[in-house]
Amino acid sequence: ENVTRMVKIHPDFNYSIVNQFTIKDGIILNPDSVEVTGPDLILDTLSFIPTEKLNLGELTRNYSDKVRLNQEADLTYSISRVDCSIELERFTELQVSVPLEVLNLPDSILLQTFPSSININCKVGLSKYDRIESYPFRAVVDYEKIEERVQTLSVSIQNLPEYLLSYEYYPKSVEFLKSRR
Repeated sequence: ENVTRMVKIHPDFNYSIVNQFTIKDGIILNPDSVEVTGPDLILDTLSFIPTEKLNLGELTRNYSDKVRLNQEADLTYSISRVDCSIELERFTELQVSVPLEVLNLPDSILLQTFPSSININCKVGLSKYDRIESYPFRAVVDYEKIEERVQTLSVSIQNLPEYLLSYEYYPKSVEFLKSRR
């Protein structure tokens, strides 16, 4: 029996981006969902409807066009094409310094790390630059990971923003001095 429901649309594009640029806010489809009618069994397993496959080559400027949906045999769609836009922006790199936190530290122990902060090199789109400077990154070491006769602890970075294009941090491990309070 036939049923109807809204299904997300996914872009099926191949592309690369010219150096120093990134996509600003993802590939924007309008509308981003389509009403699909078809057999219950098929619609049950359907998580998205792809657009037709497009080879966009190397993007050197903003792209916008109407894009067809990939038509599946037993299904009917409320629309056959969507507006697609891809906005490019330059990206930039910046360094933030984050104080190191110690997880699982017993109250009776003081732990000093050397160094006491971690540098994170971030790559972000220019429109996100202001947000990243005050972003609450966390750099942590875990007291419970201290091993006999090993004088260093591994650092891990937590709470990364979704819009980060890439990041690198150092040092990856720190030395420490343990004393009783």
